[in-house]
Amino acid sequence: TRRGVKCLHAHYAWYLAGGDDPVGRWVAERR
Repeated sequence: TRRGVKCLHAHYAWYLAGGDDPVGRWVAERR
């Protein structure tokens, strides 16, 4: 769903900004 993608994008943005986010790391690996 679009909502789910938006949530993942928020996690990924936080990860790129230097946040320690395992979900963001997971998204980065899945790209």
